[in-house]
Amino acid sequence: MYLNNGGKQVSETVKGNRKDAERGLRQRRVALETGDFIGRKKLAVEGYLQGWLDPYARSNVTAKTESGYRQMIKRYTGRIGDLQLQRLEATHIQSIYAEMIDQKLSSTTVVQLHRILHKALNTAVKQGILKRNVADATVPPRIEKKPIEVWD
Repeated sequence: MYLNNGGKQVSETVKGNRKDAERGLRQRRVALETGDFIGRKKLAVEGYLQGWLDPYARSNVTAKTESGYRQMIKRYTGRIGDLQLQRLEATHIQSIYAEMIDQKLSSTTVVQLHRILHKALNTAVKQGILKRNVADATVPPRIEKKPIEVWD
C-alpha cells in the first residue's frame, strides 16, 4: 500500500513472494518521489485511439485525413483494441506490421499506420498516460520507391 500523487491510499496485488512485493513497493515510492509514477488506468487501446482522434483531428487535420485515420485505426488495430493501453508493447505493434505485409499491403500503408500510432502514443506520453512511446521501438518497413517510366 502506498500514497499516490493525490495523497490517496492505493493498494495493488503482487504475484510472487513478500520480497517481490517489497521491491514493487520501493519502485512505486521512488517513482512517486521523482514524479515518474503513472497510475494504471483501465483504458483500452481502441478507446484511447478513438478519444485521441476526436480532439486531434478537429484542430489538426482535414476531414478527408480524419476519415483516413479512422479507417486505418478501425481496420488494422482490431487485434490490440481490447488490450489495456499501458500493457501495449512494441511486439504487439510490430506483429500488426508483419501481418499487414503478409497480406501483401504496400509498405506505404504500413508506414501510414505507424505514423498514426506514433502520434497517438506520443500524445499519451505528453498527457502522462504512458511512460514511453512504444511505437519508438518498432521498425516499420521502408517505403519502396518505384522507378519512373519515361516515354520516348
